[in-house]
Amino acid sequence: MSELQLCYWNLRGFGEAIVLMLEYLGVKYNYKRYTVANQPEWFEKDKASFQGDFANLPYLMDGDTRITESMAIMRCLGRKFKNLYPVNEEEERKCDVAQGAVLDFRMIFTKLIYGDDYDKQKDAFIEGLPDTLSKFEKVLSKHTWLTGKSPRRIDTLISHNMFEFFNNFPEVDFG
Repeated sequence: MSELQLCYWNLRGFGEAIVLMLEYLGVKYNYKRYTVANQPEWFEKDKASFQGDFANLPYLMDGDTRITESMAIMRCLGRKFKNLYPVNEEEERKCDVAQGAVLDFRMIFTKLIYGDDYDKQKDAFIEGLPDTLSKFEKVLSKHTWLTGKSPRRIDTLISHNMFEFFNNFPEVDFG
């Protein structure tokens, strides 16, 4: 098997859940990071010559296969390595639903971090946390992982998002 290559910007963003997945699986991979200094390499060279559908970052190269879009990459890795892929239709449904909930949380969080009026929006965001996080708490109070007894691809996504959240809001006390 050839070594995988993950390509993304030099930040955690949507690439980080994929990195967590690859690390958890113990898969060898090369991580190419585009920076402000080398962004012309992406826009003028690599994107222009991209041999796949929907040229975008992140992308994963697996031999001759090129996969873009973070959720598609995670699904493909899950299928390929099995360990983090749902084992039946019920787990797949739970994974899809949880993915929507995690991405909704991420969108709200991202709007806060990158939007205008951070200081004004921060208090409202924190006030809304009990309702937002209670949905995850309800599921995780019944299971160790979002879809049941074993970790699946969605668990790397929520792990990354919760890390980013707690890293940015250490003062929030859930005690």
